[in-house]
Formats: sequence, C-alpha cells, structure tokens
Amino acid sequence: MTLHQRMDSVKRSAISDATNLLVRTDYGRRILLPQYRYMFSPEQLWSLCQAAESVLPLGGAFAEIGAADGRTTVYLHRHLEKKGEAPTYYCIDTFNGFTSEDIKVERARGKTDNYAESFFNNSKKRFQRTMKMNGLDRTVVVQADAATFDYSSLPPLSFALVDVDLLRPMRAALAGCWDRLLPGGILVVDDCDPSVNIWDGAHEAFVEFCEKQGLPIDIRHEKLGFASRPLVPDVEKEV
Repeated sequence: MTLHQRMDSVKRSAISDATNLLVRTDYGRRILLPQYRYMFSPEQLWSLCQAAESVLPLGGAFAEIGAADGRTTVYLHRHLEKKGEAPTYYCIDTFNGFTSEDIKVERARGKTDNYAESFFNNSKKRFQRTMKMNGLDRTVVVQADAATFDYSSLPPLSFALVDVDLLRPMRAALAGCWDRLLPGGILVVDDCDPSVNIWDGAHEAFVEFCEKQGLPIDIRHEKLGFASRPLVPDVEKEV
C-alpha cells in the first residue's frame, strides 16, 4: 500500500468514526439520518404533482402563496421539469412568519395559539439560495404579505398553491389568485381540515370562497382543497 493509499484509508476511517459519534447525539441524528421533511404526505404530494402537470398545456405561470423554506417548491419543480420545461413560478411569502394583523384576526376568533413562533425563522435570502442551489432559475421570489399583496401584478396563472394557514391571508390569497387563474386552471388550498384547530381559518376561508363562487367544496386527502376555474364555453359549437 502506498503512502497516499494509507493516508486515504486513515482519512476515511476518521470520517467514519466521527460520523458514528455524531449520530449518537440528537443533533447528529437530525442532520445525518434520513428523514421525511415534507409537510405533505406522499399521497398529497402526488396529488399536487398530478394537478400541476395537468394544467401545463394552458401555458400560464404558477404561484405558491406561502412558500416557507421552499421544499414543496423544489419538489414540484423537479416533477414539472421531467414533464417538460417548468413554467415561471412565483413564490410569495412574508419570509418572517405571520403578521400582527393576521394574529389579531385569529385572536378575535378565540384562538390562543402562539402564532408568533410559527415560521418566523424563514428568510428570503435562504429561500433564494435554495432555489439557486437546485438550479431553479425560473422562480420569482416576492417578499410580501399575502393579505395585502397586489395579485393583479401577477401574470395569468395555470396553477396556484395557497398555503398561508390563517383566515385573513387565506381570504385575500384565494380571491387574488382566482382572479388571475386561466379557464381550466387549478387552485389548491392547504390545511382545509377543520379538526386541526390551530389552522381551521384556512378551512373557513376555503368554504366561504367556494360558496361565493358557486363551486363544490372539494377536499381531498384529508386537507387539500381543490377549485378549478370552468372552461369558457365554445359558443360556436353551441350555436
């Protein structure tokens, strides 16, 4: 064995020993051992992929309102890239948790949960780095409050995933994305599960929205609300 081979062997052994020591700690297990890190179940992720893929022929942009740290964004992009060129993808988030106005509305609804500690440690800069690291150069990252964002600034949308959890931002995001949705486009809403008390504002907003638009209340896989803008009738065929 040459000197280089011996040094390489010692190096590998040292790394292996250090790794084995690290995984004995809670921190080490969290960073080294495989974990499921999505807030959607595999079934829910597959449902999102199917919906997103189905509207690619419409040619519109995609939007994710409430993008958090970008895990779902990366997952959907990877799927869409396999089906062809991924569309321009708008990611809108405060990247600093819920606003005081959002929390005030929840307090008026009788909620006592510590919303201020949710998602506060997200960062627009880290999100952009995540997109760059994964080669997602068609993402447009916007730091904004979903409840006050000007949705008319978005291009026509084929698909929107709305995941902003609380009643106030949900109401605004649903209305704003629906106005930009192309005929045949799909809107998916997360947390439409009234049994989860902390996020039941999302369910309330979705039911209100569907009733206002005359749409069926379509909730799949326990918590995903689906709404599709009807296709424009072919008037010439009907005549």
